[in-house]
Amino acid sequence: MKQRKAVFFEPSLYKLLLKCNADGMVAPCQGMCETDVAESFPSLKEQSLSEILKDSAYVKYSYAKVGDVRRNSECGKCEYKDRCAGGCMVESMTEEGDFLVPDKRTCYFHKHIGADAVRKVADEVIKVYCVS
Repeated sequence: MKQRKAVFFEPSLYKLLLKCNADGMVAPCQGMCETDVAESFPSLKEQSLSEILKDSAYVKYSYAKVGDVRRNSECGKCEYKDRCAGGCMVESMTEEGDFLVPDKRTCYFHKHIGADAVRKVADEVIKVYCVS
């Protein structure tokens, strides 16, 4: 079986996501709608989508880059930085109040569990449930 490189999170992928709530709020993901910054996200009731995609809080959070996260010393020197890219922005925001600090759960996963362990379990599940 061909091994694939594990990619768990890439903040710049947020620019491919758009969550629109029933009230018109546009955010990078559902989790961001439940944070303290939710009030800063634009609404389709007040702005057009093209305006929102040019300059808004949505853009600020959606276009965060791996380099933005790595500017803190903990991520910058970590051997797993290419795999986790700092973890989940929502976790960081909820736990630390800043979306650019490392997500402690992701750090723990990479330092103590690892992608290879998850891949092994996933491969076993696929063998049992997906291969006839």
